[in-house]
Amino acid sequence: PEGEVGNLFFDGGKLHLVDTSFAPYFMRLKFLKDKNRDLDILDGFPKLQKWSETLLGLDAVKNSVLPEVPEEYIRFIKSHNSYLGSLL
Repeated sequence: PEGEVGNLFFDGGKLHLVDTSFAPYFMRLKFLKDKNRDLDILDGFPKLQKWSETLLGLDAVKNSVLPEVPEEYIRFIKSHNSYLGSLL
């Protein structure tokens, strides 16, 4: 039905290589959103949100970065004096 959020992964109920390539992107989007709620780029895209939540909920993804990475990423964005950095 229209608007229904279905599959958890890109190609169904099983993790594929495409999922692993998007996990870092979704992780960085979450870093931005955690710093500034207005930067929720996935807002209004329920299927992408569900895909992101599924990937970010995997232990392998959660444990793939050191604890200091979110703050280092934000610091990197801010240090380049970009528009995005000015929003953080």
